[in-house]
Amino acid sequence: MKKPKHVNPKIFLHKVYTEEGGVKEHNKNQQAVGALKLAGAILIATKLLLMLDKIENHPIKALKERR
Repeated sequence: MKKPKHVNPKIFLHKVYTEEGGVKEHNKNQQAVGALKLAGAILIATKLLLMLDKIENHPIKALKERR
């Protein structure tokens, strides 16, 4: 993850209290974003594993006998 650039605390606190409804609401929003990222990562991982299982179960053409 990128390290955020320096943010003026006055501007950040103004944003938190006016746009996001206070500290508790800001924390809830951050937790929700984190939960969505985790769910997305799990979804991608399961899709990737299913694709790998399909590839693993394909027959190996080099092992077939030639006629």
